[in-house]
Amino acid sequence: MTDVIIVGSGMAGLSAALYTARYELSTLVIGAELGGATSTAWTIENYPGFKAIDGYDLIIKVKEQVEALGAKVVADKIQKITKSDGGFKLTGEAGEEYLAKSVIFTHGAARRK
Repeated sequence: MTDVIIVGSGMAGLSAALYTARYELSTLVIGAELGGATSTAWTIENYPGFKAIDGYDLIIKVKEQVEALGAKVVADKIQKITKSDGGFKLTGEAGEEYLAKSVIFTHGAARRK
């Protein structure tokens, strides 16, 4: 059982993972699309530490930092969450099951088409 599962692999989810992993909580980030809206940005000029950076490059750097702290990032889309003994059971799109003591939602928003 994982201490924390973060649903959403955009900047908010990866940022949350930085904190949970630093506190030595076993952390799993699950998201359908790595980086979310940030990864499609051409140039980001207002992120601390970078004068300008491509959105995808920024997401890759943050993902590498998260993984270096011991968190895992998985590509999946959560379809169902149920309460289980001492935590939660999350079911992915292909039927994969994940167990966690706690869940953080950072699933963001989708642009209108």
